[in-house]
Amino acid sequence: MNLGKKIIILATLVVLGMQTLSCVLEVGFLYRKIEAGYLTKYKLSGTAMSRKLERSLLYGKKIDKLNYNRLLKGLIPKDVAGIMVNDANAKELYSLNDVKISDLEVVKSSDVVLKKGQYYVMVFPLYEREVFRGNMFVFISDQGIRDKILPIIEDVAIKFVIIFAILILMLYIILHIFMEKPFGVYINNLRDAIANKDQSVLNAIGVDMKDYFNIENIIDTLKSGRWLELKSKEKGSKIANKEDKIADYEFAISIQKLWSEIRDNVSKEKREAM
Repeated sequence: MNLGKKIIILATLVVLGMQTLSCVLEVGFLYRKIEAGYLTKYKLSGTAMSRKLERSLLYGKKIDKLNYNRLLKGLIPKDVAGIMVNDANAKELYSLNDVKISDLEVVKSSDVVLKKGQYYVMVFPLYEREVFRGNMFVFISDQGIRDKILPIIEDVAIKFVIIFAILILMLYIILHIFMEKPFGVYINNLRDAIANKDQSVLNAIGVDMKDYFNIENIIDTLKSGRWLELKSKEKGSKIANKEDKIADYEFAISIQKLWSEIRDNVSKEKREAM
């Protein structure tokens, strides 16, 4: 896999991650907004019901003796899932629609909303002046929120796919025009300059191959059978004895090994650059 394809794949993964994060945050934000707006009307109705019950308590009636059906008539929203009233000891006193949630505790603070399975539970404390007498729980199904959020999720998903496709196409075009294509031209020029041993072109693109070319010339000399001339030229005289010939032979072998290593490294670099 060449460098251009690696860059494109990496950039695609980055764009995909950013788009996914953006969609998740957008859906989460919209869900919270819809949830808050959906629960507002039930909070208003629940507040009206709890105040009516507290008014009866102020008149001296006991919480376990109240006529809840009469007091709450006309105040209960039609789409409410259920209502339950407990006393200060969490004993059930009244239940509408038989919605049962067993782990409800005594809550003395207001503006409490719990999520229990498929229900939102709005908790309204009931006071007789300053004395806590119990809780009223209003159960609201989350189906209404799901019905509203699902079309939004579908719309966000469609936008995600369209925007992602456009970004990937633009990214590919930009990388191909401004990176992959110029890089390919650079590699081709470098290959041609090395093949032609054109040091001026190599210097222009910032590559110094002078030592490489010198070693290559030495290798050519060795291959042509004139390797003994290398040492004799350095000495300024012809080789005259057996020891010098052996030394020159060892020198030639070391040069050949060096040439093989350089050739292998250059081939490897060319393959990686393709």
